[in-house]
Amino acid sequence: MNWQTLLRTPQVYLEYADYTWSGAYRNFINGWFSRHIEFAVGLIATCQGAIALSMLLYGKLFRAGAIGAVVFLLAITPFGMGSGFPATAIMALGLILILRKHSDNFIWRSQKAVAI
Repeated sequence: MNWQTLLRTPQVYLEYADYTWSGAYRNFINGWFSRHIEFAVGLIATCQGAIALSMLLYGKLFRAGAIGAVVFLLAITPFGMGSGFPATAIMALGLILILRKHSDNFIWRSQKAVAI
């Protein structure tokens, strides 16, 4: 979705400055980010894709993606409702719990999983 939005209407990302409760984030969006939207959002969208793929994997690749997801989710939390807060913080907490319990063996990976 970020890639699609970036290619069609990149300036829409500047509106997130209105949602953040962080002055530093607001200054960043209206400063450097406003001059490098394509680079920044392209990098973010690519990393989001890599995180999504890692969630289908096992072991170190899963853990790396989960850590990346936690960092990303916590980094966007200051955008408030623009990032879906508090859902972002709750998802980050869920991933932290999964990482702590080494629970990367999900039902879709089980041979016992039944197609519905």
